[in-house]
Amino acid sequence: MIQCHISAGWADIESVINRRGLAGLIALVLLPAGCAAPDQLGPSGGGQVTTIEVPGADANAKEGPCMFCPKPPVAPPPVTQPPERAPVPPTIPRTPTIPPTAAPLPGMPRTPAPIDSWEPTAVTDIRIERHEGYDRIIYGFGGTAVPSWRAEYLAEATPRGQPTALQVRGVSILQIYFFATSTATDTGGYSGPTPLTDPYARAVTEVHLAPSYQSHPHSADLSTQTFIGTSSDRPPFKVEVLFDPLAMAVDIFG
Repeated sequence: MIQCHISAGWADIESVINRRGLAGLIALVLLPAGCAAPDQLGPSGGGQVTTIEVPGADANAKEGPCMFCPKPPVAPPPVTQPPERAPVPPTIPRTPTIPPTAAPLPGMPRTPAPIDSWEPTAVTDIRIERHEGYDRIIYGFGGTAVPSWRAEYLAEATPRGQPTALQVRGVSILQIYFFATSTATDTGGYSGPTPLTDPYARAVTEVHLAPSYQSHPHSADLSTQTFIGTSSDRPPFKVEVLFDPLAMAVDIFG
């Protein structure tokens, strides 16, 4: 139960301070306007007190925490030390194990073959064929495989090791370069005419075969160059490997 204060004087407030102290005065101020607890106001100050019922009020309610009381000190959290690392044992270098030398396969030489025993693939044949829509140039080779090659258009036909360019008739010059090849006649190389022409060809004007070039007598960089003159400006072409017999075909469209 809570009593509402109608008219209170200074004596009532002084009585509250004497009995309750400063906490009682604060509780008196914090109560709703015009209301006070029955033990905080009395008839000593001449005020009048009327008792009314306040719904939901609990006379046995506990007081809340003291707002002005000093708070007890809080102990800091314990500091956890990281575990000590175990010492790392020193690394002992191991002697590498050398695998035993593998035995050579049957028919395989135990030592590399000398450079003098290296033999290039011979360019044995060159011919021009006319087909519907394109001209075909066929290169024949000795041996069992077509050598490595490179095909590209050039501004001029300059053979390796030569100071001047060849005069190739036509609008553009297509070079077909063969690696590790030879045109020497004593090893079965090409011995036909150069430049080579065909009266029925339309896309190809002529084909030049330059002598094989080797930078050093004992080196394996022997190569062969052929220069193809075309009747139009850089026409499309296709390179294809043929079998039985082994050869390479260059088709120039036009």
